[in-house]
Amino acid sequence: MRREPGPSSGLESARSADRPSMSPRRAPPAATRAHVRGAWASFVAFEGGGEALQALQGGHVQAVSGDAAEASRQIVAGAPLRMLAVLADQRLPGLPDVATASEQGIALSWPAVRGFYVGPKVSGADYRAWVDAFSTAMAAPGFAARRAEYGLYPFELTGAELDAYVRRTVADYRQLAQRLKLPLRE
Repeated sequence: MRREPGPSSGLESARSADRPSMSPRRAPPAATRAHVRGAWASFVAFEGGGEALQALQGGHVQAVSGDAAEASRQIVAGAPLRMLAVLADQRLPGLPDVATASEQGIALSWPAVRGFYVGPKVSGADYRAWVDAFSTAMAAPGFAARRAEYGLYPFELTGAELDAYVRRTVADYRQLAQRLKLPLRE
């Protein structure tokens, strides 16, 4: 169902399937349209950063919210892209010239949490061994320099702390999506 925005509606959303898929393996993605601050924006689902950057470079979309590390690698390789902002609380060590969204007056922080995850059938002992291995690796000499080289910010949670963070963040994003009237999967 589509609802037209009224003068005080703030944000309204609608579904649209008018964008072709970038991948021949799947059906065309649906774009979610939202009325934000007096303008319509379409949020298009892609299967990853490569597909989103391809759409951006091909002129199929005007902007992409994506991985700063991935985009910076593309820029270094000669892609005609420009970074507008990083969605982190602080400037990224590998991208010191790119201002945060909050520095530009937009209160938005959306860290991309990278990690390794195990399935539900992994034993507790194996899970703890992986947590210990990653904790050791992150404490190793050279880890911080390598992280900065890739434009990643420090975010070193493992085990129960990481699990709690992910669960809290998913709940926060779900509430935000509901406020924005974006469709949710159960």
